[in-house]
Amino acid sequence: RIDLVDELGFAENHRTNAHSNISVTDNTHDITTGFSTGWLTVATSSQPLQSLDGTLAPGLRNLAEIWIAGANYDDGLAVLDTGAVLYGGGVAAGRRAQLPWGSTGFNFSALNDNGRTIMQRAIEWVGTPPAPKMPVAHWKLDETGGITAVDSAGGHDGTLTNDPVWAGGQLDGALNFDGSNDYINVPHDDALSLNDTMTFTAWVNASSYGTSYQTVIAKDDGGSVSNYWFGTWRQELAFGFFVSGTFREVFTTGLDLQPNTWYHLAAMFDNTANTVVLYVDGVSVHKDAMTFSPSAVTADLTIGRSPDGEYWPGLLDDVRIYDELLSVSEIADLATVPPKVPIAHWMLDETSGTTALDSIAGHDGTLVNSPVWTGGYPVSYTHLRAHETAMNISYAVF
Repeated sequence: RIDLVDELGFAENHRTNAHSNISVTDNTHDITTGFSTGWLTVATSSQPLQSLDGTLAPGLRNLAEIWIAGANYDDGLAVLDTGAVLYGGGVAAGRRAQLPWGSTGFNFSALNDNGRTIMQRAIEWVGTPPAPKMPVAHWKLDETGGITAVDSAGGHDGTLTNDPVWAGGQLDGALNFDGSNDYINVPHDDALSLNDTMTFTAWVNASSYGTSYQTVIAKDDGGSVSNYWFGTWRQELAFGFFVSGTFREVFTTGLDLQPNTWYHLAAMFDNTANTVVLYVDGVSVHKDAMTFSPSAVTADLTIGRSPDGEYWPGLLDDVRIYDELLSVSEIADLATVPPKVPIAHWMLDETSGTTALDSIAGHDGTLVNSPVWTGGYPVSYTHLRAHETAMNISYAVF
């Protein structure tokens, strides 16, 4: 079939019109870079060009339009990046491109250099995995000691204030805040002042959820305007900022976060689309409009505190800031705890010999007093006769 726009999640339907040109609307994408916006001839003769019709995928990015009639145009050259929300639900497992040709009767030999370039670039783009998005700041909070919280992404190191305590976390280490006056202070940098798109993520484990706000991240000078605030309100996830002295916010309802429980929280703000999306444990839990714009204040950034005295009680781990939007799959990846890797692992599957191999770090052991190799779970094990056998492992310093 030539009509795959709905099966591939681009749109509800398609339609066909005969033309030799398309109108480029976005020349910032890899497929259209170098072409001027406006009319672009892609074929040496009029050909049936396919465009998207009906409801479009929420995550679709259109690069060029096809003229229909009068002042009416349809999306014609479009892409869905990995993680983009599809028409009909779900997300794209990989990159997808909708080329405006391929309808019945289309003569591919009629494509000119422009058309062939677009087709080649589309094939190359679809076959190239997207580069991972990098945070502008990433505080892993794995230091275990000292008064510095290192930013492993952008060098925006923070200073521990009023003695938050290093502790075990969801991903290696974490910081435990007392909820009264502990916080991390990060000096202002223009890279941390965000306006257009922004994403905030963190692992949190609150010792309690009070009756007001509890701050994960804030960039706020305590005046009538602020850049951003990310945290919880009562047992809800919230994001917002001050505009003309009023706190403009989006928050969940009925979330009912529980104390002494690890959650992965995320908030994304698209200032162009006027939307905020909130995530808990990798799943979107709330989306709402935000028609106000933040101000790029020069105040220091704080973790675990706002200028209004809204402190975080409990553990924070792996705090990140992005100056772009993340896909659904990227948020889900951040919310996935990688499996713990042992420092030593004796599988005991050798079946013979006097050596028990350590498959992790090479701390091989020597069988002493003849334990017997035999069948086990899941493969085999060494049967040790009580009081007669042992396994001797060479001394190692970790």
